[in-house]
Amino acid sequence: HIAAFEGHASCLRALHELGAAASLSATDEYARTPAHLAAEEGHADCLRVLHEYASLSLTSADAIGSTPVHLAAEAGHAGCIRALFELG
Repeated sequence: HIAAFEGHASCLRALHELGAAASLSATDEYARTPAHLAAEEGHADCLRVLHEYASLSLTSADAIGSTPVHLAAEAGHAGCIRALFELG
């Protein structure tokens, strides 16, 4: 979650390579995935890495019903919105 929130795509790749891929799709206490945090903070590159390596849906809703695209739109991150639609 921290790597996605901070925009460290290379750390997300390293987690996958080191066998910690499950952490790339884990949810926090608010049912947010790393994709939610990356979208909210404007890290489209992280969204691409998560799509490639994590077994998670980029359209999953958190505890209050927000999806990554909702959070990206709310924060004004057009690049993340584009990436999410391109990735499906």
